[in-house]
Amino acid sequence: MNPFPIKALTEEDFDGIIDSIGGMRAHLDADRRERKGADYLIDGTLIELKILDDEGLTKAPRQEKLAKLFSTEQPNRPVVVLDPEALSSEKQHKYQRIVEGPVKTAIAKARVQLAQSREEIVDATGSVLWIVNNGYTSIDHEDLEELVSHRVRNDTTSIDGVIVAGCYYHSDGFDSVFLWPCTYIPINLAFGFPEFEKLQVAFQGFAEKFMSTLINLDTPIGEKLAVSDVTFDLGGKRYVRPAPHLGKPSDFYVNGRPRRNSTGFEKCPPVALIVPDLSRSEHNAVREISGEKFGPLSTYEAWLEFIEEAREEASEMQPLVAIPVDAQEWLSWCRSQKLESSRSSLLSYAHEKFVDPMNSIISRARERTSNSLVLSSYILAVTEEIGQDCENDVSDIAVVRERPHGEPIIRPLVEDARIFHEHAVALAAAYALSQGVGAVLWQKERSYCWT
Repeated sequence: MNPFPIKALTEEDFDGIIDSIGGMRAHLDADRRERKGADYLIDGTLIELKILDDEGLTKAPRQEKLAKLFSTEQPNRPVVVLDPEALSSEKQHKYQRIVEGPVKTAIAKARVQLAQSREEIVDATGSVLWIVNNGYTSIDHEDLEELVSHRVRNDTTSIDGVIVAGCYYHSDGFDSVFLWPCTYIPINLAFGFPEFEKLQVAFQGFAEKFMSTLINLDTPIGEKLAVSDVTFDLGGKRYVRPAPHLGKPSDFYVNGRPRRNSTGFEKCPPVALIVPDLSRSEHNAVREISGEKFGPLSTYEAWLEFIEEAREEASEMQPLVAIPVDAQEWLSWCRSQKLESSRSSLLSYAHEKFVDPMNSIISRARERTSNSLVLSSYILAVTEEIGQDCENDVSDIAVVRERPHGEPIIRPLVEDARIFHEHAVALAAAYALSQGVGAVLWQKERSYCWT
């Protein structure tokens, strides 16, 4: 299920909120003025509305700064999670300075507009900035409160207080969560803002009406989608600001909320370079059956060279897997398939024989937990699930040999591969066949996974 779109908040919506509590436009000629002033006037308090419509992390200059900041923390990772909590206090400060760009711009403009209106409306008693998060989804309400209050206190003395509000829409396609916070941050403690209480009530009334209208629509329409991961690729790395958790497990999706898979893989990609494993005697029998006098089947030494060349072609993501072949069984298979007994059919037969043991290992793969049966040796696949899309996931694979007394011996096979869980388990199974290990265990690290 795909989350439905909703209508984004507009200035006209806030015109109605202000009007409902007896407020008015600060300047009736606002659309004709050369010098812009504040938007609203409520009982002597000037209010300038600033709506953050854009996702700030989509801007290239900001992405470059974030990449520089975070890549040094995770230099070898193909996917970097933009988690400010993982940074030092000094770098957290730098992170805030990077992401606050749109907020800083809004405050700078509001300061000028409020100052202009204070000059013209001499009996105005205070100046308030109303900042609304409409589309900067990578910043939640609490973070926005902190950014705004910090910037206002550092940049200006002409703003007496700040209202921070927004509509935060989260959905898994079945369950939807809407958050409508509206809070006031006093800046000038000598300024009282009694009108905020009725403004807050009016905002919540608007939210209730908005939700009622949304529920009664046959086909929801709009341009605003549910909060999702913010991702960008730069310098050969992917950077992800994961969407926040929905708060509790889904009662509908009993196996966990669905994640996208943008990898393009609709079936398991190749995870092994498969070659027939022939003893000298079996090679002689295959040579007699095929009648080939040239190439790898001509002599056993030529066959060993062929295997060595294949080994060099193998890679971390496609290890060499040698499948034992019986010459007579191969011949029977060729006859049943109506194929010539050639090197080509020999390779096809090895691929055929690879499938059953591969599927057997995958079907027996189990999660490694503290209560798992301890195996003497196994291939371990560990996948870090990141955000809402399997394309962000990173996996490690290792062969593990447990010791009765002491730490296990772990030999890495694949490190920091951008593959998701199912791909990692299949690759681990190929390594199990390659290494002569009979079992695969897996783990998932879900600290940054969407749940």
